Amino acid sequence: MAITRFLFRRAIDRILLVLFVTMLQFIILRVLPVLLYNVDPAVVVLRQAGQQQVRQEEINAFIQSFGLDKPLFPDQFLQYYLSLFRFDFGISFRTRIPVTKEILERLPHTVLLMGSSLAVTATIGIMLGLYSVSKRHTKVDAMLTAFSIGSFVMPAYIVAMFLIIGLAYYPKVIAGISLFPLGGTPNISWVSIKLVNFDVSVPIIGAEYLWHMTLPLLSLVLTSFGAWAYYARQLSLTEIGQDYIKTARAKGLKDHSIMRKHVLRNVSAPVITSIALNIPYILSGTIIVEKLFSWHGLGVYIYDSVLNFDYPAAQAILFIIAIVTAISLYIADIIVALIDPRIRMGQYRHT
Repeated sequence: MAITRFLFRRAIDRILLVLFVTMLQFIILRVLPVLLYNVDPAVVVLRQAGQQQVRQEEINAFIQSFGLDKPLFPDQFLQYYLSLFRFDFGISFRTRIPVTKEILERLPHTVLLMGSSLAVTATIGIMLGLYSVSKRHTKVDAMLTAFSIGSFVMPAYIVAMFLIIGLAYYPKVIAGISLFPLGGTPNISWVSIKLVNFDVSVPIIGAEYLWHMTLPLLSLVLTSFGAWAYYARQLSLTEIGQDYIKTARAKGLKDHSIMRKHVLRNVSAPVITSIALNIPYILSGTIIVEKLFSWHGLGVYIYDSVLNFDYPAAQAILFIIAIVTAISLYIADIIVALIDPRIRMGQYRHT
């Protein structure tokens, strides 16, 4: 079947994507800093630990303990690949704590914040974009387009600082009301549930956690929904002038029925692909917003790991993001192929 061949070829593409990205990651993180800038990660890490005068004995011990004394190719390169695909991420250079443990501590906070942001912004943005097209050439359309562009160009950190000052700092200082917290991340309670023959841990998100997450989530939504709205509007505009839309109008269908039954279905393929491309950002977090709100997520962790040449931590998170990207894109391929036969047939003929 055409769909089977199409999905098989897409699966091969996604596997090659992961292999290529992991190889590029090794070159950028571990080869280029040494070749171009003569960076010694042992010296960087030991100085970050507060040792300004690093002895050669300490450098040698650090290098040997992490296997950095072996040649980059093929020894470190092969060990790098084998470790990643076994999901053995090793020990962090900086903290001497297993990388897996550090990631799992921060992962729920990042997934909850960024996942909620993606769900809310995509839903609001797509609905506004479709509504804007249905009101095209009116003041409503012009106003929604202006709001969308304003949301798109407004930096998240600017909105975040205004929210902190206006809804957290001033109410507490002037009125003595803790309307919202200035920052911080509450702990998540986990409850074990018996599912068939497995024990599954489920997070319990309480009111305090949602209270702390409100402002960072609001800052992300206010600066992200516009891109989705404008994108959905432009996609829909390309469909409005098609012959099938004119036929639907000639049959007497109302605009809202045309938008729901015809336009939405035909723009669903690129929208689903865009959502799939944004899913990896759920894991990468947002550095500035996490910093401003003291959110215990992965964004700042990735930044600090790359900045301090903490190879095990940086390569572990980037590898996970690559895997999630490939999986989400493949799921999007399946969904798009099922809802739009033109996609799978066209792709298959081209490949």
